[in-house]
Amino acid sequence: MKRYTLPVLIGLPFCALLFQACQTCCTDPLIVKIPNNDATPPSLRWEVAMLSQTPSGPISSMNMYTEAVTNISVKTTDKVDVYLVARDDESGIKKASMKGGFGYTCIPPGGGTAIAVDGFVPERVMDFSMLTTCGLKEWKIALEALNVSLSCPNNGALSGAMIGITGNGENFKGGTSSLTLNVNVTQ
Repeated sequence: MKRYTLPVLIGLPFCALLFQACQTCCTDPLIVKIPNNDATPPSLRWEVAMLSQTPSGPISSMNMYTEAVTNISVKTTDKVDVYLVARDDESGIKKASMKGGFGYTCIPPGGGTAIAVDGFVPERVMDFSMLTTCGLKEWKIALEALNVSLSCPNNGALSGAMIGITGNGENFKGGTSSLTLNVNVTQ
């Protein structure tokens, strides 16, 4: 009968563990092995959740948009959440981002000089460029509670109010896509 020494008994499980660690990480259905090439860009879509108050009670909706430019209308009393979803089943999502700006005009009651107001929508970025073997097939960035409660001083009239948001996605092989969401705001 052959006797095994302590280093051999400890070494066998360590080698098995090391072999298991070297196996591909890409067996999970939510991730993909980054290929040598991918000629297609990631797909993008907006998901917009809206809660509106009506005389008969609250109404909520969730809509998805994939057009290059989408225009939606909301009221200043609505609650709006915007999500950018980036997906790439071939080489994974390397980076997803969204940013934008807003502008509107206030017209004083009874006339007078109009006031123009503009600003930025904070940028949201998720960067996975540190991944080298496997990438996530899909990622969602949230811009929750988008401020649509635009108002004018002294009960002025809100005019031309719009929030523009651009979403971008990039896969691990340099393919890029972008979408624009224009949110028209009325009183």
